[in-house]
Amino acid sequence: AELESYINADMAADKDLIYINLRLLTLPRLTEIEDVLRTLSAGTLFEQLVLQYGKTDPLVNDSGVTGLMPVAALGNIGTIAANLQLNELYGPVKREGGYSLFMVTEKRSSTDSLSADIHNNKEQIRSFLMQRKLNSVISGHTLKLAAKYNAVINEKVFSGIKTTGIHMFTHRLMG
Repeated sequence: AELESYINADMAADKDLIYINLRLLTLPRLTEIEDVLRTLSAGTLFEQLVLQYGKTDPLVNDSGVTGLMPVAALGNIGTIAANLQLNELYGPVKREGGYSLFMVTEKRSSTDSLSADIHNNKEQIRSFLMQRKLNSVISGHTLKLAAKYNAVINEKVFSGIKTTGIHMFTHRLMG
């Protein structure tokens, strides 16, 4: 019910909703990523390398491109990519399938009246909502503990801190 509510009401009204198109290359070993980075340093374009490798990730087509999708549908990579400039290379990022390098090739906001096939991305959106809810619970618990032990936290600044599930999750729970 929460997922349907978010898709039908909140997602359409979310002014921060961004649609992005990524070139994404995921390789199983970090040494392979190092080779790719060396090749890029030698002057090869990332687009050519992605085309050469083809489909290396379940998020991409045979050309190594995700297609225009909501940031929420791309999980943690989408969260990171939303803050990147066009044609900015980012990575490597450790993921379930290996290590990923990615580049934003197109970025649009929801006000650009895009039509996205949201219903095919329900699982990714469900993951995004779960992560958002978890962040909210952890933040609330942190504020309660701060009050209990007389620590001073600027709630406005604390609530405005944007996090991703990469590395930050460990630091917030264990560090």
